[in-house]
Amino acid sequence: MPRGVDPFAPAPRPRREVPYEFVLERLERLGLTTKPMFGSLGVYLEERVLFILRRKGDVDDGVWLAFEPEHEPALKALLPGLSKIERLGNVRAWRKLAANSPSFEDDVLRACALVLAGDTRIGKLPDRLKKRKGALTSSPKPVRASKARAQRKAPARATKAKRAR
Repeated sequence: MPRGVDPFAPAPRPRREVPYEFVLERLERLGLTTKPMFGSLGVYLEERVLFILRRKGDVDDGVWLAFEPEHEPALKALLPGLSKIERLGNVRAWRKLAANSPSFEDDVLRACALVLAGDTRIGKLPDRLKKRKGALTSSPKPVRASKARAQRKAPARATKAKRAR
């Protein structure tokens, strides 16, 4: 056994193959981050999820695009190869560029070009961050007049209850 090696240390995990690595190479200058996601690889630009790179040997293999629902028609016009993700059923705001499509690589490179050009239609904040950011940026809701009156009267009622004792 070589010196300095801990025999009880866990064995290093084998490095998982990155599906469609050309996507990361194309967008390298943006400083993307990746995270395992649903057994695939999520691609993030800051906090926004852009893509999921998925290769599992079934009909949903390919590059999944994230977007806000209102951008779907425009993205569909720019990327006609976008199709429904079978395993997600009726989920909106996610579509795939299918790996088995003859135009797969061209379609993916077109999507990468949109991201490189700063097009924010591709990508979305995860729901948990939307809620947090919304709470930080939204102003407090105004109190309705009837509630305000009830709040003013509440202490008076409490005083009457104290007098009754």
